[in-house]
Amino acid sequence: MAPLIEFKNIHKGFPGVQALTDVSFSVAPGDIHALVGENGAGKSTLIKIATGAHRPDAGTILIEGEELRLQSPREAMEAGIRVIYQERHIAEELTVAENIVLGQLPKARYGFLSGSAIKREAQRKLDRLGLHFDLAAPARTLSVADRQLLEIARAVSFHAKLIVMDEPTASLHPGEVEVLFDVIRGLKAEGITVLYISHHLEEIFEIADRVTVLRDGQLVDTAPTEDLDIPGLIRMMFGEQVRMERAEIHGGETDQAGEVAIGVHRVSYGRSLSDVSFDVRYGELVAITGAVGSGTQELARVLSGAETPPEGVVTVDGNETVAASRPRAAAGGVAFIPGDRKRQALMLDRSVADNVLLADYALGRRGTVVQPRRENALARRLCDEQAVKVTDVRQPIRTLSGGNQQKVIIGRWSDVGSQIFVFEDPTAGVDIPSKIEIYRTLRQLVAEGAAVVVISTDLQEIYCLADRVLVMRNGEIAGVLEGAAATEQAVFDMEMMSINDDAEVGA
Repeated sequence: MAPLIEFKNIHKGFPGVQALTDVSFSVAPGDIHALVGENGAGKSTLIKIATGAHRPDAGTILIEGEELRLQSPREAMEAGIRVIYQERHIAEELTVAENIVLGQLPKARYGFLSGSAIKREAQRKLDRLGLHFDLAAPARTLSVADRQLLEIARAVSFHAKLIVMDEPTASLHPGEVEVLFDVIRGLKAEGITVLYISHHLEEIFEIADRVTVLRDGQLVDTAPTEDLDIPGLIRMMFGEQVRMERAEIHGGETDQAGEVAIGVHRVSYGRSLSDVSFDVRYGELVAITGAVGSGTQELARVLSGAETPPEGVVTVDGNETVAASRPRAAAGGVAFIPGDRKRQALMLDRSVADNVLLADYALGRRGTVVQPRRENALARRLCDEQAVKVTDVRQPIRTLSGGNQQKVIIGRWSDVGSQIFVFEDPTAGVDIPSKIEIYRTLRQLVAEGAAVVVISTDLQEIYCLADRVLVMRNGEIAGVLEGAAATEQAVFDMEMMSINDDAEVGA
């Protein structure tokens, strides 16, 4: 049987960069095939070639044994290739049903298209995947996870042969990841091929049949996942063992925690938070974790001043008024780095310099006269301090990798002297070396006396970073662990203990 898709001797270069060199591999029909490599390995370029956004300088692509010469993304769609990117492509003002059939409306009788026909067609697509949505709901009301599932339903409606998923779990909680995996396995059962791109290596071994590794634009190898393990895959990706252990990242226990930076006193917020109290001190990193719906996201917004709780008090350096709004909190030294950096923290079409100096401007510290040469020099210094890999600070920030974008945001707040940092999922969508660099940056902030809060569902991340861990469930703090004791198993056990306690109370 011919491969579903085959890349043969693909070359692609850009000015000053050879993105791909002689890349050849194939993907079998109905396989879940992972594509991995560090940022800059060539994954994105290869996918853009496969979807008609770029043309290769040399080499060919075959679909089911037939050579494919793509001139545009539309031709790739017509050939049965669909991509689900990290950035969701949803028409927010249309209904769920309209989004599912968008681009392929059902045929209308007598030229008129009825809402009931759209709903019937959309429901048929959802039934095929075992999904359940309110078809009449505006798409803007959907969660991040549901938006992704909606895009999968739309892709299937286009009779997709190959669905490419680019970092599909970057913004999902563990329970949502399992739902996604069930849908992916359903696609496989129908014979639809999935090319799965992820930096979460444990996912590769859970979901993928085979894995292809790229490094520096070249093919390293393609192998069945059953023949590999995570350390071996890391060696293939980076050419050496990359250590991501607490002893390497955290640097040992210290007693340097100082005065209280943020005080949370009996805070309640609707059904999301209930009587939550804790302190975060200068010179410590507190991690907060919990399953979807546990209240962690709402707590992040309360800590950053983005939301004011109707009950309870949040103080910054003992001052309640500083935490009363996001502008006041920012002026008071509280930096908030949201998990969805591309939508909530970056101006993607503006330069790196504009983005790294954004807090400076927002807080009125740059005056009203623009001095490009001076500001570009400052931006370059800030980027150098954060080890941002950038050729020119005038280039659009969208051209940087996820890890470098995150370091730009950290540099933005360091520049204005912030000493309290609230991070949501700080390493979502970045590769392992970039994760380690960001981890070391966070620990350096702590070593310099900052108070750092990390809201994350990545339990390995929490174990590597935290001095203390708060485990949340149902809007309450289920328990507290010292960082060295917060192994993945210990955090999981604490969450389960809370569930069991709830069950006993219910009994």
